[in-house]
Amino acid sequence: TSETQYIGNYVHISEKSLKPFAMYQLPIIVASANHIKCIKEYYDLDFFDDFINHSYDNEKDNSKRLVMIQDEILRLSKLKNKLPKFFEENKQRFISNRKKIEAISNWKETKLLNYILNF
Repeated sequence: TSETQYIGNYVHISEKSLKPFAMYQLPIIVASANHIKCIKEYYDLDFFDDFINHSYDNEKDNSKRLVMIQDEILRLSKLKNKLPKFFEENKQRFISNRKKIEAISNWKETKLLNYILNF
């Protein structure tokens, strides 16, 4: 997922960052440094750190961070045969993330989940 903000020293969390969790997807977010850290702290979402290496989130250098994201995507693409088993074994984690997005939707005036699903 590509977020609105990539360059800069601040984190901008939009519906784009939350969509993978609403859609039962593995989250890799192309955004400014510490973006994932902020989402974890604010929304308590599971980023599947046991499967995805999100160390790119700590990298301040924009160019290096982008290369790290690319490397992680390439690494994961080589695991495509393992993905069905991972999804099945972690189904409850995906469901838990979805429920958290639904709960967020309930306290947002614009019904965030519907906005994400219809974007």
